[in-house]
Order: sequence, then C-alpha cells, then structure tokens
Amino acid sequence: MGCASSTAVEPRAPEPEAVQSLRRELSVLTDRAQRLQAAEPLWAAVEAGEVLLLRSSFVIDTAASGKPMPCRQQIELHHPDAIISAEELRALHAAFITKADACSKKAIAQNHYPLTPFLLPLVVVSHAWHAQHHPDPELVTLRAIAAELERQLGRCYRPWGFSEVGVFFDYASLYQNSPMERTPAQDACFRRALSNMSMWYANRGSSVFLFSSAAASPPHAQRGWCTYERYMSRLGKETAWVESERAVEMYGLPAILPPKVVELGIPDPEAVKLSAPLAPRRFAQLIRGKAFTNGTDCAVVEELYTAALQDSFATRARFRYAELGWGDCDAMELATVLLELPCTMLEELNVSGNAIGGAGMQALTSALSKREAPRLQTLTFAYNLAGDDGAGAVAAALSSGTFTSLVDLNMGKNNVGASGARLLGTALGAGHVPNLKWLELYRNPLTSAGVAAIAEALVGLPRLDTLWLHAVESEDAGAYALANALSTGAAPNLGQLRIEGNGLTRDAEQALRASRGEALKIQL
Repeated sequence: MGCASSTAVEPRAPEPEAVQSLRRELSVLTDRAQRLQAAEPLWAAVEAGEVLLLRSSFVIDTAASGKPMPCRQQIELHHPDAIISAEELRALHAAFITKADACSKKAIAQNHYPLTPFLLPLVVVSHAWHAQHHPDPELVTLRAIAAELERQLGRCYRPWGFSEVGVFFDYASLYQNSPMERTPAQDACFRRALSNMSMWYANRGSSVFLFSSAAASPPHAQRGWCTYERYMSRLGKETAWVESERAVEMYGLPAILPPKVVELGIPDPEAVKLSAPLAPRRFAQLIRGKAFTNGTDCAVVEELYTAALQDSFATRARFRYAELGWGDCDAMELATVLLELPCTMLEELNVSGNAIGGAGMQALTSALSKREAPRLQTLTFAYNLAGDDGAGAVAAALSSGTFTSLVDLNMGKNNVGASGARLLGTALGAGHVPNLKWLELYRNPLTSAGVAAIAEALVGLPRLDTLWLHAVESEDAGAYALANALSTGAAPNLGQLRIEGNGLTRDAEQALRASRGEALKIQL
C-alpha cells in the first residue's frame, strides 16, 4: 500500500454570501424559465393530472358531431379515449427530434447553417366564453378550431410525423364548477394549473390559436384573460427561418413548421402584428381596462404576466423579433422592458426586417448600453429604417464601452449615408468593440466617403474576419481607401470581403486584390 502524500491541501475559501445568493437565484430562475422553453414541464403537468390535453382527432370529431365540448369531468367519466397521455406526447416529440436532427445533419453536409427547429405536438386555444354556463354552446369556437386543426395537421404536423397533437381547451382541460362542481381535490388541482398557466401559451414550441368570435360580448380583445393569453403567446416565441417555404425547398424538409400564433375569426389575420412585450407596469395599465368575470382575476393576471416576463428575460439568450412589422413604438416598448428587467444572459438581439427608424434604434441601443449584458455577441438591425440618426445612436451606444463582447454587428440596408458611416467609423476605430468579427453594412448609400470612414476604422478591429460592403455606392475612391488601410496592416485577421455592386474599375479591383494577396477572399 502506498503512502499518502504529505502535501497539505488548502481548503477552498467559502463563496461570499452574495455570490451564493446569486447562484441560488439563477438556479430558481432557470428552473422557472424551463417552463417557457422546454417540453418536459408541460408533459409533467399532464402526467400529474394538473391539465388534461385532448386528442386533436377528438376535437375534430366532436365538432363534426354537432355536440358542444364536454367539460373536463365529463370527459374523464365518459370519453377517456379523448385524452392524450404524457407518454404518447413524449414519444411523438422524440420522433420529431430524430427527424429534425437528420435534417440538420443534412444541412451541415451541404454547407448550410445547422437547423434547430423546435416543435411540440401541442395546440393551445385562447377564446372568449359565449355564455356563463358553457363557453361555446353553439359550437362557434369549436368549429373554427377544428377546421384550423385539420388544416395544420395536413399542412405541417403529419409530414413531420405527428399523427396526433394535444389540444389545450380550458373548459375541457381544467376542472370546472359547472355543470359539475369541483371536488376539493379538483379545486386544488385547478388552482395549481392556474398558477402555471403562462407556460402553455408562452412555451416556444406550442402553437396558439387565438379565436376572436364576433358573437362574443365583450369581444376577445376586451377580455382580461384573453389579453393576457395573447401577450403570453408572443413572449417565448421566436421568429425562425425554418418556418419559411424557402427553407423547406433548400433543406428538403418534410414541411414548414406550423405558425407559432394563429389568428382566427378576423377578416385579415395577416395584418395582425406580433406586438412587442410590455413592461410589467405598462401591462398593468392595459389589463386594468379589460373585462373580467371575477374582478379579483385582474391581480392574478398581472402577477402571472410579471412572473413569466421576468423568467423569460432573465434567462433567455436569444431575442429574435425579425420581420414582425415593428416600428419605433414597438422598439421603444422593448427598450422599456430591457431597462426594467435584468437580461444578463442575453447573447443575441435580432430585430431585422422591420420598420424601425432612428428614434426606435436610439431607444434600443441606449437601453442596451445602460444594462449589463456581458454576454451580448450579436446585434442584427438589418433591413430597417435607421438612417444616419439610427447609425449615430448605434455609434453612441458602442462608444459607451459596454459592448466589448460584441462579435457580429449587422446594419445592412438601413439607409445609412456617409455621415452615419462616419459616426460608426469613429466608434469602431476607437477600439470599443475589440472582439468584433463580422461587420455588415451592405446595401446602404454610404458613398465613397462613408466607405473611407469605415476603412479608417479598421485599425480598431483587430479580430475582424468578415466585412460586407456590397452595393454601398463606393466607387473607386472607397475601394482605394480600403486597399490602403488593408495594405498597412489594419484588420489583420480579415479573411472575407464582399464589395460587389459598387461599379469599381479593374484598377480599383486590382488594388484590393493586391492589398492582402490570397489571404483575403474578395467577392467583386
């Protein structure tokens, strides 16, 4: 037997109480946030009997029968086959993951970005009750939901391997007090379900059907619970390119993913904008003007919304609000939330493809610069209306020194001119973003003066790898400024430059090629 080492091991110093407290808080927040991001908390609630989910086939068949939807107690007594189990839901989701992983591997093999689709076999219904004794005695809601279910099953779910999906319909999913009174045990179950209501609507993998019935009075938009459900349905959902027809064609997917939010019962659902999240105090102001059957429910809804918003923002890494039709007001609402709630896990903010102008850009970037976001790596503002004022706002935020972890800045197609480029160049050249690797300013009217300003800034970007300046009205003067900066050692790690669509002469192109030789790949 060998001898033990005589070297004394220094005991690890205990962590300060403040650090231990922060670790405990983050652990709790992470557990709570899983309800908005993962599948298992939902299936666990089904398994525990907290919520009952209906088979989509039962919903469709019930609508066809002409009979109103039974309440939960009646379903458990007379229609047990209508209930989809947690075990079956897990199996359906596992089969989807296998198919999605295969698609992602195929994408990587074809040199595409890996795909990360997330879809649950779950549809959650939000609707206004038509009568106090029954939410839908005339089957107005049921028929609309069943028709959309059939459409989405054929278009999206079945091609991905979902033979069934679970449906959350409050009257059938939660224990009711009419026509059968809840037992004490059922009432306790109902209250537990109510306290966890946010996770069904806000989960990133659920599809929410928002039905606005013309027969409901007050209408869906004026109901307190319906307003809460509408905002929850948008909280954890992210825009995803994999939901587009182009992605299906490019990657050979079985089908597009179903929409995260489906508007039913309104003339032009495409015109309904996915609104920005509201800060808790703003939501409280809104909800207090809505109708509740039980007046005490207003406080319950406020508490549920605030808790879900805090959980989401405290632990989410990606905030993707692309192509939602947002303008400055929406950007300002999001900025207010960023100012009021901690977002220390934030790594990416994407608001591309909207109509955000200088005021909205100023609000967003100012909020980010005032908050601690030590992990922030990606800012995507492409295809907006920032203009020179917006570019100046971005530059001012970068100059604050709080964006040292930033890796990717995309300001493509924002109507940024020479003056905006100069402001950006000053901030970039001063070394405020030393870890920046991607800079995209394409399709802006920078002109040669703006390109020259960016060229001058390259000295402050030691890690820059990719620079996109295509279609920026550069002409030869801008190209020569770039060539000069690169030949003198600026941006030493630059490996890719896109500068096509600028009307360059052969001499200017040759100057760019000669600046770095074969070490720099140039798309002219």
